Amino acid sequence: MTSRRAMMLAILFAIPACSSDPQYIAPPVAIEAGDDVEPSLSTHDIVLPIEPESAEDAEERAELAAELGVDVPYVRRDDLDVSIHYTLTNLTEQPGTAYVHIDASNEWYTYVPDNFVIDPDEDEEPPPLLGGSPIDVPGGESISGVIREAATAQGALALERMSRGGLHAFAAILSREVHLEAFEPAGGGPEIPEEAFAGLVGFSTELSADRRMVLEYSVRVRDRRGILHPALLEAEPGEIVNFQPTEFGPAQDGEQDGDGGDNGGDNGGDNGGDNGGDNGGDNGGD
Repeated sequence: MTSRRAMMLAILFAIPACSSDPQYIAPPVAIEAGDDVEPSLSTHDIVLPIEPESAEDAEERAELAAELGVDVPYVRRDDLDVSIHYTLTNLTEQPGTAYVHIDASNEWYTYVPDNFVIDPDEDEEPPPLLGGSPIDVPGGESISGVIREAATAQGALALERMSRGGLHAFAAILSREVHLEAFEPAGGGPEIPEEAFAGLVGFSTELSADRRMVLEYSVRVRDRRGILHPALLEAEPGEIVNFQPTEFGPAQDGEQDGDGGDNGGDNGGDNGGDNGGDNGGDNGGD
């Protein structure tokens, strides 16, 4: 190796990774589903390890909220570009079909489809925030897929339009308005612009299958703002935000409360695409 090449490599390796370099957050165990599998093994939750909000950031957020006249979250949708990469393995010799359902939360609200079923005889459960398309896996083989950044961005907007916009879950999730610049809040008042859209900070993944299958996945994050803890899931609890979102669901009288501020609007400060096409159409891709 020439001295010039050695010097160039030394410079390259000395440059720290920029905040937008992707980080991969993977659970320590795989998810299993199928015959004779305990239900507890078929689900897994991941909360993104976000560093506590600095005093400077909190002050800037308060100023932006005052300027816009709406609640502004600590973690905004455009702070993080999130995609979910997965591999499904069929452990049997027979072909099977699996479903990967991913529900998510921002710092204010958690989307739980069951909460929308008030009368089981009348109410249809809405779809998951992400995923949900059937995935056919041949016997003894594996299928890989990606839920892309555009889909998770749409999921973040769907949760906002349900919780703060009062839009029904079906309409919010099936809408393809990824590039919506603002929406009307349910209780009236100023429009909520994209600068105040909350980002997703937690993901609850559930696997169901008609054959015994294993799901391995990781959450890929491009941190545009530098708020992801560098130790990721190894971070100490006191070094990351303990988000406490409220489970969201329609009120018994059919009216939804769209005020994010009353449900933890200061959570960050106090603690320190196409849905169908992108979710189901990338099997065997990246």
